[in-house]
Amino acid sequence: MNSRSSPTPFDGTALFFRPLVISGMVACITSGWVTVLERFLPTWQGGYLVLLTGLVTLETLVAEQRLRARHVRRSLPARLAEAAVLLLLLKPATYLRRGWAALGEDARRWLTRPATFLDAEYIIGALVLLTMWLLAVEIAVHLRALEDPYGLPQDRAWGIAALKDRFVMGAVVLLMAVGLQRLEVSGTSLALRPASVSGLVLLPMLYVGLGLLLFGQARLAILRAGWERNEVPVAPELGRRWAGWGVLFVLGVTALALLLPAGNTALGLYLFAWLALLATLLAQIVLFLLFALLFLLLAPCLALFRVQEGQG
Repeated sequence: MNSRSSPTPFDGTALFFRPLVISGMVACITSGWVTVLERFLPTWQGGYLVLLTGLVTLETLVAEQRLRARHVRRSLPARLAEAAVLLLLLKPATYLRRGWAALGEDARRWLTRPATFLDAEYIIGALVLLTMWLLAVEIAVHLRALEDPYGLPQDRAWGIAALKDRFVMGAVVLLMAVGLQRLEVSGTSLALRPASVSGLVLLPMLYVGLGLLLFGQARLAILRAGWERNEVPVAPELGRRWAGWGVLFVLGVTALALLLPAGNTALGLYLFAWLALLATLLAQIVLFLLFALLFLLLAPCLALFRVQEGQG
């Protein structure tokens, strides 16, 4: 029986943990830029966008995982319809601060003057929401491509490279927002406000930590694809344990970076990145040695089973 047509087993990690990680990453980027826009546009309040972006991306990714388990793919018209629904939901969300009475008054004005529907607050929110939603969907697509057991090595290399590109792009955008938050404009002069251990530093650290969890899931997807291709049995709780150890790893590196004497600057972010890189390399070496030892121990048994199946 061809494994392509077999039903996809339930994977709680892929269904909930991966969407949570990706949604958290785009929420970090959204939070950084919302803070910048609120600083330079005092009349604009976009805090609701952080929660809305996280929720809609989480719902989209979980729904896609459920559809994928049933071997259903979303078409382009379905994707466009989903984007239209998001834009419709965004408009009432812009009135959370002003109240529903203001929404009713403006709704009557839209009937006579439809152009007033597209005000500046709505346009800014739509650009942020759609950009982050598309980024989350694209990251999830590249991550799922690594799970194909029949994929070519160059396809997996392309998938990993695409994930790295999206991660770096998001990090650059977030760091630009962090830099703009520190920018102090006074007349014709520019200055940088002193940084402190607050959202200015913690937000990029959270993004990097979630990125490490994302690449941990990418590594697990590649390993599982190889195991499925070679018909190696996998424990059902492996995904849950992998996610749990990944979270503990990121929390440990974060705590170590925060405990180091980084002063009141953003040095903690760079220490965190270097510590995470070093720990990731060490973890990959240990995992490689463990899997190599496991393969050497199981290879004779697997070869014996295949010979017996061929004789039977």
